[in-house]
Amino acid sequence: MDHTLPHLLRQVSGTEDLASLRSIKLRVIGREMSLQRLCVYVPNLTELNLDGSSIGSLRELGCGLSGLRVLRVTRCCLDSLDGTFGLSSLAELYAAYNRVQDVGYLACLSNIEHIDLRGNRVHDIRYAGFLTVCPFLRELVLAENPCAAKPGYRAAIREMLPALPTLDGVALCNYQQDDDTDSTSTASLSLGDSTPAGGQAAAQDGVADDEHEVQGAEEEEEDAVEPKDSGDAVTPVDAFTEATDVSKECA
Repeated sequence: MDHTLPHLLRQVSGTEDLASLRSIKLRVIGREMSLQRLCVYVPNLTELNLDGSSIGSLRELGCGLSGLRVLRVTRCCLDSLDGTFGLSSLAELYAAYNRVQDVGYLACLSNIEHIDLRGNRVHDIRYAGFLTVCPFLRELVLAENPCAAKPGYRAAIREMLPALPTLDGVALCNYQQDDDTDSTSTASLSLGDSTPAGGQAAAQDGVADDEHEVQGAEEEEEDAVEPKDSGDAVTPVDAFTEATDVSKECA
């Protein structure tokens, strides 16, 4: 049985005219079948689907697929995106669920529009800053990467890639609008009356209670200073008179 690449291409495509192929889907094991001469057999290929294959590096695709527009390499055991420099016309890259940590290699793709790196191992969000040199980038997917779980992830992407319209399938302008709304609400609370109606009422009641306490304290002080009027009270003069009368009676 012929296991060569040309035979596989003819078997999968069902045609002997490999030069006429524009798209093809293959599942290969890189160490058993090299893809380096793929550009020789299918020079006009614009879409290549290698989903589920086992390929060590995108370098195996060589540098001859200059017309390739769409590359699908989901779940291909990729550790790196090194080798994409040979795909100068690439517009869409689907490389989800691999082991990629660095997106910086994609900076060489001047025509890239869509990058899907869902479920990889990108930890450092700063690598996304290299994509600022990709003027046509319209959508970036980094969901299910460690970096996507960090606080401020979306804000950081928006700051590094201000021209990026869509992140993880959602328009970045929506996040901007939500942030502005939250900021406006916070500013309104800060600039306006920050005490709720209930708090104002409680404060007024507290002032009234303080006034009553002060008034009560003043009344107690007045009571302590002024002697109480009592008809049975004995004055010093009365006490002296009573004492004189008693001494006379004893005499």
